[in-house]
Amino acid sequence: MSVKADQAQGDIVEPKPAPVDDRTSARSINAHRWTKSDGDLRKLLAPKPQGARYEGASEGRWVSIVEFAAEAESPTRMFRYLSNSGLRRIASRQWRQGAGTYVTIRLIQFRPTSDHRALDFVEEQSGYTRESSGEGDAGEPIPGSRNGTVWVYGDDTLGGRPYYRAKALAWRGDVAMEIWLASVDGPISPKEAMSVAKEQWERL
Repeated sequence: MSVKADQAQGDIVEPKPAPVDDRTSARSINAHRWTKSDGDLRKLLAPKPQGARYEGASEGRWVSIVEFAAEAESPTRMFRYLSNSGLRRIASRQWRQGAGTYVTIRLIQFRPTSDHRALDFVEEQSGYTRESSGEGDAGEPIPGSRNGTVWVYGDDTLGGRPYYRAKALAWRGDVAMEIWLASVDGPISPKEAMSVAKEQWERL
């Protein structure tokens, strides 16, 4: 099944488990296991906080590999990386808080046969984030995660206005999460960024 076809599908029908018999092996049990990320990936997206407004569909949406790669620093490199890494599908949800603070969550799922691809994705993106900060910013670890991290950036400018950002990366199993907070309302507090990241990671 192509990436595009897999992204277009909704709920995945859970296969009925076969009864254990003399042909059962550890490998066959593992091959037919069922995890919550095998269902509708959008249902694992963290919900908006009270008072915020969804941007787009409240249940989230599917993101194509082309759209995801287009937002990277190097779209061509990202497209090739995902194409060769067993990408399965990408789910996204966005909401707005106040007049100009946006939160975007993306769950990037890789195929089960692609060993450690979610981990590889997070480690590569984390390394790039540390380098692009200019100071080797290690960020703040997400409590309970193995290598989840939150970065809060200083001010930048967008259309002549101050612009603030925060980013979070983490993974569990075959799913990597990428979160962006962007604001023209004022600085993003580390506590706010960590709260969103921690809630999303705990849902994986």
